[in-house]
Amino acid sequence: SVDAVYASELVTDNSLGQMVRMVQEASVGYRVGEKLWVDAGIFPGVPGVESFVSAENRTYTRSMTAEFSPYYQSGVKATYSMSPKFTLTGAV
Repeated sequence: SVDAVYASELVTDNSLGQMVRMVQEASVGYRVGEKLWVDAGIFPGVPGVESFVSAENRTYTRSMTAEFSPYYQSGVKATYSMSPKFTLTGAV
């Protein structure tokens, strides 16, 4: 997936850019309260239920939402545990 997503990036075989291409998720977090967590970093894209990894898709064909949404996002997100089964997440 990395080779396909970053195909247009100009990097040499032993460059720092080549290593950074392999980072698909990295974040740091802080627990603000018992049920509230704040994270900052690089996250997988969240729209829809489909994954870039074909084996993880619930449907065989890919939807337009999955194809035209970002595979990765960077920023800050807050996650609040409403109950053991439900969480509320907001991201910037």
